[in-house]
Amino acid sequence: MSDPLGACERFFMAHYDDLVVMATHMVAGDVHQAEELVADAFVQALQGWDRIDNPRTWLVAVIARNAIKRSRRLRGRLPKLARIWASERTVTGSDPAAVVERQEDYVRVMEALAELPGRQRTIAVLCWCEGWSQKDIAAEIGVTPSTVAQHLARAQAKMRRAFGERGQELNLFADLGKERA
Repeated sequence: MSDPLGACERFFMAHYDDLVVMATHMVAGDVHQAEELVADAFVQALQGWDRIDNPRTWLVAVIARNAIKRSRRLRGRLPKLARIWASERTVTGSDPAAVVERQEDYVRVMEALAELPGRQRTIAVLCWCEGWSQKDIAAEIGVTPSTVAQHLARAQAKMRRAFGERGQELNLFADLGKERA
């Protein structure tokens, strides 16, 4: 006999932190909101754990849908990233100046993501950070693939405007908006 509670708990222990990081990007850097989204998704998952084929995909989809709903409710009230967790990012290299510069770049990326509207930000995170295809994003959040493509194009344009030549130099947005398999 299977143990859904045990399986869910093991999955939670293995993936909670990664899901919170992803959700944090979706809610403009608000770690507390991200933790709530992930916890709520796990509560929903536990109710039907034995019927979920791919728990990570299922949880990411639930988190994304709930992040979009939450951003609609909180429109205009998102935090301005007073507490960015750039210091938690690990940067390889021994040159202290390079480490500081990389952390500053990360903070700028998070600030630019925070300026995107909630749905655009969520779609961008699913595509650019999680590697989801436009088709999969569309299916999970209930829009057409062309709507996803439009959101990605707008997000890409805003990110490129925010970073200009520095973005090209960092190669931060070279592949943005390209369809992923």
